[in-house]
Amino acid sequence: MTAVNCAILLVEDNEMVRDMVRDLLTSYGCTVIEAGGPKQALDKVNGQHLDLLVTDVVMPDMNGPELYSCLSEFYPGLKVLYMSGYTQNVIVHNGAFDDGVNFIQKPFAVHDFVRKVEAIIKLPAKI
Repeated sequence: MTAVNCAILLVEDNEMVRDMVRDLLTSYGCTVIEAGGPKQALDKVNGQHLDLLVTDVVMPDMNGPELYSCLSEFYPGLKVLYMSGYTQNVIVHNGAFDDGVNFIQKPFAVHDFVRKVEAIIKLPAKI
């Protein structure tokens, strides 16, 4: 496997999902900063380099789009992949996703998740 030089902030309040996604991303050589919620995520990044935010949509204190909005002030051009079992119209308006929104429905197959991330940050194929 070719190592990837990317830094991903993973924000997911479900520990099992967070562990699975972290392990998957690190298997591709990504550096993963993980947090169980938005407030913890904001405390952990502290100016570190970020290429991608992978976040749950619905979380306590702040939703995924609100977290992305906060981070994008300090990380212009930050890419985001939203994950959710339901969206509660947080990123869906009138039955359609906002333009440019990267989203994966939970539960998802590992292969589908990898394809989404590959499309966003160009992960190399595993050998």
